[in-house]
Amino acid sequence: MFEFAILIPILLSISRYENFRIYLFAFLIGILLTSALILLDYFGYKFYLGFGKASSKTPFVSSISQGILFTFAIFISLNEIWKNINSNSSRKPLTFMWFFILFILIFIQFDSDSRAGQVGTIVALFIFFSRNFKFRDFLILFFTSTIFIFVISYSYSDTFKNKVDKVFIETSEHLQSNYEVTSIGLRLFWYKKTLEIIEDNFWLGVGIGDYKESLTEKMKEDDTSIKPHVNPHNMYLLIFSTTGIFGLIFFLNIFVLLTLRSLKDKDKIKSDYGLFLSVFFLSVMMTDSYLLGHVTQQLFAVILAGIFSKPYISKNEDSSNYSKI
Repeated sequence: MFEFAILIPILLSISRYENFRIYLFAFLIGILLTSALILLDYFGYKFYLGFGKASSKTPFVSSISQGILFTFAIFISLNEIWKNINSNSSRKPLTFMWFFILFILIFIQFDSDSRAGQVGTIVALFIFFSRNFKFRDFLILFFTSTIFIFVISYSYSDTFKNKVDKVFIETSEHLQSNYEVTSIGLRLFWYKKTLEIIEDNFWLGVGIGDYKESLTEKMKEDDTSIKPHVNPHNMYLLIFSTTGIFGLIFFLNIFVLLTLRSLKDKDKIKSDYGLFLSVFFLSVMMTDSYLLGHVTQQLFAVILAGIFSKPYISKNEDSSNYSKI
């Protein structure tokens, strides 16, 4: 968490909305560097620069975090393509470059182990098309692109195919025979036990930091070799079990206010990116606690700081010219 502590002064005092595109491109440069190292892996050159579960296909962070970062980069690329298409002729040659970047990002995303990143990509397409096209065109473009990506990825990526197949196989095995030691089985088992914790601690929860201990006690009731975890891989269940119904309401209120603020904002950049972050994190937090892990937590905090920070006002300017942010 040391990096996050360093970023706090930046988020509170240095971030300026007029520099938001600079922040986006700085982020995108990092993602493109990651993409270059991953592409080299396909040609047999392996680079491992991360820690923990990072690998040559996730050179800096684990696949859990990388999928989320790539999703945001995909959303940036979609918006840059749209901006170039609707700009004057001098910018149109850049459109091909942005399409190429988008292709590379989606290719890597759907050949990775990040199911959340793949779901997030569909969310990015949904927000992008819904915000820029009429309803009929939105439906055609969204479903066509989603089906196309799914079919191509399932046909040519063994990694994606295995991930999709495992969802159905492991869910079926867990429901039929209580088979638990799988990715899906573990999540279903932790969900079940967390719901039992919530049932006993509905109003105030067990307390922040006490989830694992409470889960351990619940798991003693079952004859299983599964080890307790620090979170149930579901942000809502984690918040509910540790802080109770009131904590969950306060937590969800963050996203309600963010969504309403984004929909009302007349600035399209603020509106699009704010709405995307809200819907995106609400979606992926169903399968993991993405605001618990510091990498994805930083992404959420930094981008929101960039979007909703106050613009710089010099001494010679009238502050009334700027809307309150």
